[in-house]
Amino acid sequence: MSAKQNLEIIKISNALSQGKSVSVGLIASMLEVKLISENFSLMRAIF
Repeated sequence: MSAKQNLEIIKISNALSQGKSVSVGLIASMLEVKLISENFSLMRAIF
């Protein structure tokens, strides 16, 4: 992960710990497309 990605993760973690809502789009935009597609595949398998 790049330093910028790490910083964004820290920002999101801080916001979550303070009870703020974080947009799903912001989190999704930080993930690799491959990870997103793997997660959807796992969800389809589970449900």
